[in-house]
Amino acid sequence: MSLSACLVSETANSAVRASVFVESGGFNTRKHGDANCEGSAQLIEKLAASGQLKAGFLLRVLQQGEMDMFELAFARLLDLDRTRLRRVLHEGGPRLLAMACHAVGIDRAAFPTVYSISRKLRRQPHLLEAADRLDAIAVFETYGRAEARARLLTV
Repeated sequence: MSLSACLVSETANSAVRASVFVESGGFNTRKHGDANCEGSAQLIEKLAASGQLKAGFLLRVLQQGEMDMFELAFARLLDLDRTRLRRVLHEGGPRLLAMACHAVGIDRAAFPTVYSISRKLRRQPHLLEAADRLDAIAVFETYGRAEARARLLTV
């Protein structure tokens, strides 16, 4: 299957999953080993190999409620294993997530959305406190993308 056909197929599948997600009001709890997750991993590898795996893809799948695909793609862009990425996303607080976002090219204006949606999907408190917002902004203003990634890898 060509990359274009795979993208079209996965986009259609994502749209269906997103509508089911919205209708059910629930979080997609597929396990990493499920066939759909394996298909997501294959798609992400194809996108990465062709240079098409970018920050915009992360934002799109996150907004569609595709947390598995978001985590797989984010981990691939950062060259982290998924377990370590989950620690950054869900245990590291806003500062670490800001570093991860900055490292992959997610703009600081999109950071609050990434924080909020990713936390909501995991049923965690999703409001970004003012001090945390300022700390996240400081990450984007203080570090270049490469330095943010380097600092992220030392955590």
